[in-house]
Amino acid sequence: MYPITAFINRILTSDAEMCGYHIPAGTFVMASMYTMGRNPAYFPYPDSFMPERWQHRKKSPEGEILIGNRRAFSPFALGGRSCPGKNVALLDLKILVFEALKAYEWTTEEVGMVFNLVTMPSKKVDLILKPLTKTE
Repeated sequence: MYPITAFINRILTSDAEMCGYHIPAGTFVMASMYTMGRNPAYFPYPDSFMPERWQHRKKSPEGEILIGNRRAFSPFALGGRSCPGKNVALLDLKILVFEALKAYEWTTEEVGMVFNLVTMPSKKVDLILKPLTKTE
């Protein structure tokens, strides 16, 4: 999976310390959402397709919690600038995905990403949906 935006940025309103470094207020800082999403400390097996990782505190077969830090994944941002429509969007998305998985067989090919202001597929994405019959 790739994040919608590759980076989030802020201007610090107060001094901060990170990894032993002092960062003064007024400093422009950026965090790589892509890198956080690939960090095995936050997401064990980061390149594996594991939809169960998004269930609350779900563990891997080895007993590892699949999302070590919920803040490492923040598609709707965090804090005062977070999306006010987050809960509605997540509910709508769950319903859409559930209904689509229930009704179709999905096929596609692997597609890379291009990082600009927002993350974009490297080529046209062809998704083939084959309606399932009632007996499937």
